[in-house]
Amino acid sequence: MANYTIDDIEILRKKSGITYEEAVNLLEYHNGSLARSLVDLERNGRLNENGPTTRAATNGSSGGHAG
Repeated sequence: MANYTIDDIEILRKKSGITYEEAVNLLEYHNGSLARSLVDLERNGRLNENGPTTRAATNGSSGGHAG
């Protein structure tokens, strides 16, 4: 049995829009490797290149800006 977490599944879903079942199957196929699963999606043109890649990318700076 492959070793992966719900976070791995969520990353695949956010980056590609695939279903939970597809994400689990992909991770199982790649023995739990998130990196190999992402490469597989990229090779098949299924990665969403427009979405944020990290949580930090969606959180803008909250610091003030002197004008």
